[in-house]
Amino acid sequence: MNTRLSSVPGWHGSSDANTALTLEERVIQGLGQIVRSRSGCLWEETPEGVLFPRSRYGIPAMELPVVESSDPLIRYMVRREWIINLGDPVPEPPDWLSDCPDAWLLIPLLLPENRLRGLVLLTHAADIVPWNRDTIERLKTSSRLAASYLALEDADRALTIARQFESLHRISGFVVHDLRNLLAQLSLLLGNARQHRHQKRFGEEALLTLDHVVRRMNRLIAQMRQPLHPDDQPPGCADVDGLIRQAIEHRTMPWPRPVYCASPAPIPVRACAERLSTALGHILRNAQEAAGSAGRVNIRCRQTGPAQVTVSIEDNGPGMTDTFIRTRLFTPFATTKGTAGLGIGVCQSRDYLRVMGGDLRVESTPGQGSVFHLLIPGPAVNAYPAHGVEVRAA
Repeated sequence: MNTRLSSVPGWHGSSDANTALTLEERVIQGLGQIVRSRSGCLWEETPEGVLFPRSRYGIPAMELPVVESSDPLIRYMVRREWIINLGDPVPEPPDWLSDCPDAWLLIPLLLPENRLRGLVLLTHAADIVPWNRDTIERLKTSSRLAASYLALEDADRALTIARQFESLHRISGFVVHDLRNLLAQLSLLLGNARQHRHQKRFGEEALLTLDHVVRRMNRLIAQMRQPLHPDDQPPGCADVDGLIRQAIEHRTMPWPRPVYCASPAPIPVRACAERLSTALGHILRNAQEAAGSAGRVNIRCRQTGPAQVTVSIEDNGPGMTDTFIRTRLFTPFATTKGTAGLGIGVCQSRDYLRVMGGDLRVESTPGQGSVFHLLIPGPAVNAYPAHGVEVRAA
């Protein structure tokens, strides 16, 4: 039978009071309007096999019992697809309804294959309603429709929770990645302290490093409390030259020390300074790890268009194949570092650059090294076009 929810009385009322009801309350109200009952309650079956009272409508607060799904009366109703009219002399009202003298109709909410979804109790109607086959069929059809809508609501709620956990898991991965970098900075500081702790200059640099770590950790905690999507962070005018120098100064690995070929004049970019600094730090650390202690890392910043700045970070590490770049480089949690890395720094950096209208492009040759080009929009850019990634081997 092709019955729509809107065709059942009580589902879509026009009054404010009606639209403010929960779905469970509207189920009770809608079934009640078929037989002119003005009150009732609804039980929902839990995974543990019990019917737990979930909602009531039109009746004063009263203690509603928890009912076992294995109750003989419940099993009979499910097996026979039966609606129990407690106004008839047979059957006798069950013991768990002894505190509800106005109990009238027990209506099972059944899903396909007679799977019990819940139970609705309606109290006696104020007006006499003919209790015939037509009334019973309307109640059965509406109750099945109500059961399906309740199941859909639960599925939607479960999906929302799953998405929230997925978002939290992703944010946690990024935070852990950043915490690892901060821990590496502190470890480097501690290692140098044993050798240079009596030098005044080292003390000043140590304080600057600690200040940077503390501020960064405070920002990470704030992001965990109120996570923001990159789109929610408006871009500003950032000094890319200063951010590169800061990334070099706060690098988490002592060697190889990056060689920076700076532009003769400052080049402003349109970006969130904090997020761009994080992206530069990720790529720089990867280059240092690839090059190793005996390798080299070069950084170059130049204007490559009327509204585009390119920062190139080059290393002479083992390089990457085209296949690796296409299938794994930008895949979160896919890493070549084993348990030492999470594999999300490059992905996070490219995601941010693309959001603000830039991109991350890669040139690499196995056995010779890699170059990461960070394409950053200049301050003249007012829109944020979508860019496809360009990957090519040198």
